[in-house]
Amino acid sequence: MMGVSTVWFVVVQAVAVLRRARGSSSEGRRDRSSPLVGGGSTTAGSNVGSSTSRPCASSSYSASLQGIGLRVVPSLQPGPISHRPPGLPRSEMMAEPYASLFFDQVRAGAGSVDIHDSANKDGFARHSAASDVFLAREVSRVSHHRRALSSLLEPFVQRSGRVADVGCSTGASAVALALSDVLSPEEVIGIDPSQPSLEAAAIRAKGCGVHGQVRFERNQPGQPLPLPTASFDLTTCISVLEFLSDDAARRDFIRELKRITRPGGHIYLSTPNPYRLRNVHDRRFLGDWRRKSGHPWASQAGFIQTLFADCEEVPIWDHLVKQRLSSCVRSNEHLPNIVVAAARAAAPWQKFLYRMPG
Repeated sequence: MMGVSTVWFVVVQAVAVLRRARGSSSEGRRDRSSPLVGGGSTTAGSNVGSSTSRPCASSSYSASLQGIGLRVVPSLQPGPISHRPPGLPRSEMMAEPYASLFFDQVRAGAGSVDIHDSANKDGFARHSAASDVFLAREVSRVSHHRRALSSLLEPFVQRSGRVADVGCSTGASAVALALSDVLSPEEVIGIDPSQPSLEAAAIRAKGCGVHGQVRFERNQPGQPLPLPTASFDLTTCISVLEFLSDDAARRDFIRELKRITRPGGHIYLSTPNPYRLRNVHDRRFLGDWRRKSGHPWASQAGFIQTLFADCEEVPIWDHLVKQRLSSCVRSNEHLPNIVVAAARAAAPWQKFLYRMPG
């Protein structure tokens, strides 16, 4: 049994660790308030025009995409390709020519539009270019999701033959799931409304060697997902819910996640914690409560749990806290509910894993 002092120590450490992990474990796509986005290839720190970049004419770019079975997106105007943006670890590199093609797609704006159901094309509903700093972060997301997503799901979900990654953006989470030896999916289908993002995702999958295992399809905002009913062992939805404009759209969306997941299958959903002074994505003060068109806002846990009332919630937070506090808590030690609750309340991201009935 833990003493009172030990419990308090663990609570404090849980809060501290989760707060420190805010930046490094972020599951979000783009932080519009930071230098990670904006300015494209002309931002400070860009290597355009340096010895590490080479020009790529539009015609040669189109030919390169067509040569690997992909279609160039007319709305994206390719610029210089940077083989390796500053700060990108070599271990994160995709095989060529896919790395260069992926860099160019993201630099031109693939993955930049997160809100698709807003009439006001502002904020996260606006197309924007990406800096080298953001590009490096975008490429590293596969490794991040292998650490933060796959390692979380593997102890609870195990083997999953078919996986749907809804709101896949440029495909990092879909590729990470495909690379999991424990989940070992035969097929991963990534779904997203953005054609430029799907083009980048297909390039990423080829560069990571999983293109025979992963495919991508486009969905229409506000419409049923283009996937058959009860056909997936695991459905994941990472940093998507907060970008739907209203509660009605979120109810319909979760209903679709449940529809495509087979009886006894699992649904994993992550979305920001609304009980924070600043919105996780755009850093607006009380941004989850001062709602603004074109900007995300997070739903409360109670709203989400009500929509999954017919499912069994898998207790993943005990596992999450033990992972973060491995230096002072044994893996087989029971954590008091107050410790888990404190860690969950302090975390920047809400994470839910549900098992479908049946």
